[in-house]
Amino acid sequence: MNFLEYRATIFGAVIGSILYLLSSIMPLVGGILSFFSPAPLGYIGLTENRAKLFLCLLLTSLLIFFAGGKVSLILYLIQYGAPFYLFFEFYNKNFEIGKSIFLSSTILILLFILVASFYANFNFSHVAEYLTRFLNANFQLVLKSYKKLGLSKEEITQMSANLKHLSFVLARVIPSLMFMFYSSIFLVNLPIVERFSKIKIKNFDFKNYKYPFIFVWLFIFSGFGIFFLQKNIFWWLLLNIFIISSFIFLLQGFSVVECWFD
Repeated sequence: MNFLEYRATIFGAVIGSILYLLSSIMPLVGGILSFFSPAPLGYIGLTENRAKLFLCLLLTSLLIFFAGGKVSLILYLIQYGAPFYLFFEFYNKNFEIGKSIFLSSTILILLFILVASFYANFNFSHVAEYLTRFLNANFQLVLKSYKKLGLSKEEITQMSANLKHLSFVLARVIPSLMFMFYSSIFLVNLPIVERFSKIKIKNFDFKNYKYPFIFVWLFIFSGFGIFFLQKNIFWWLLLNIFIISSFIFLLQGFSVVECWFD
């Protein structure tokens, strides 16, 4: 292997893994910095070929695994690694950027739900319970980090009780939260990648963004549904649709503001 030829790939993997692992060292600042950890992967995806993109993802995953363990690796792949790899699979096939983001996000959300359903024997209530336990376990790891920062035992106990309730709610709206998260990491990191690579991303002009009109009807229908229905599986499904539709309108608002300032 020619080191100079793969220099950007190796350097990108090191930077990406360091940015991601900072979240376990510094809970607040590190968590913010980890949001930019897929930027090196995006840079390789835009400037290099498919093989180097996969190599960068593999090297980043190995570094995170040896430094942070299996859980950190799984979370990285779900949050950042797999979304950006799938995005460039669609993008390089000349899909529009909006469709590339939507398809890669949807595939990962469905895959996540399928895996969770498999472990819960395809029972919705069991899936929600499984995800609640998973989220609460991760929150407890975060609390351990805060405990090292000097928080008292009483504060930790109160935060733990609040996070258990939060886990219950988040587990049931996790599809919409994942959609918002994936959309956000793309919209934040792609402009950075575009600037550093000095390569214009095809069809990427946020000022010209216009949401599909079907989201208006989805917003109205889901809004009436969560107002009149009881809290069951359909209520939570409509709540997820309502949150996604609201987020789409929020993006449209940001697009209008950027166009106005421009």
